[in-house]
Amino acid sequence: DSRPLVTLGIPARNESQNLPRLVSSLLHNQQVIQDRYRLQTLVCVNGSTDKSEEIACGLGDDPRYQALNIGVLSSNAGKMAAQQEICRQRQGEWVVFADADTELDQNCLNGLLTDAEQHPEAQVVYADTIPQWSGKLSLFDWMLSVHYQQPDVLTHRHYFQGRSFLIKCPDVFLSSMRKGEGLEKAYPRFLNLEAGPQIDDVYLSRLIFGKYGAGSMLKSSSARLNYVPPRSMADYYRGMKRLLIEIHRLDILYPEHAHLQRDYFQRRTILKRWAGLTASTQLRHMGYKSFDHVVRGIVKMQIAKGYLFPNSETELWPETR
Repeated sequence: DSRPLVTLGIPARNESQNLPRLVSSLLHNQQVIQDRYRLQTLVCVNGSTDKSEEIACGLGDDPRYQALNIGVLSSNAGKMAAQQEICRQRQGEWVVFADADTELDQNCLNGLLTDAEQHPEAQVVYADTIPQWSGKLSLFDWMLSVHYQQPDVLTHRHYFQGRSFLIKCPDVFLSSMRKGEGLEKAYPRFLNLEAGPQIDDVYLSRLIFGKYGAGSMLKSSSARLNYVPPRSMADYYRGMKRLLIEIHRLDILYPEHAHLQRDYFQRRTILKRWAGLTASTQLRHMGYKSFDHVVRGIVKMQIAKGYLFPNSETELWPETR
């Protein structure tokens, strides 16, 4: 078979409810690309306490999904630990990762692969994310939705989103990862530096941008996936806490990349575009930006507290997915 093989990796921790929906969407994607590519699907169960492994094995044995070539792996807890194991066991040259709690549009894989072919300079091609709200929108949903509906109001994104992405250099998961051995006495323990990088897209965006430059990460023009956004202020806060602590950790582990966050990855409002919005949309945008600013400030104060009281118990570092 002369068709190239692509490995699709799915890290799964306590995702028994979501895996069937994702795998079903993968079958539609496989049917779109089957004339050009073969597919190897690896589900890596990491630290699950539910029936994720049983569900994954059942999907692999289901004749309906035979074309997906599903294999089931296991690893230590953590999304990046699962991704590392997938990269060790992969047979494809390129790897596409998809979060287990997403659902791929039927053209998502085709879009990622086509853009990867047409843009040889891109080391990562990532899918656009389409938020899905169920039921009546709350005031928080209404405010947050403007962030997704008006992306052009902000400056260009130089990093990528990790819910589903194609990576041409998957060996970066197996090399270049620094761990903070010897730094435990210099920094508070809540940073858990000895664990190394914890969030895939934050770590890889810095590493790949630093090595390959600004054109190395590409948002696909036609690949889309559905996902559920934060549904409450508490969910948003937990996600922001996880993000800002990881940025701080990486500044310590990779000081040569710390300037990238400040110089390239911070997205700012383009005032001319903002001025062109309707008054109600401007109000929503101001509300969202104010809320985001407050949440970031709270997390930064918590980080400072961790330094002032390094021996105190803290839950600053949330549970790894």
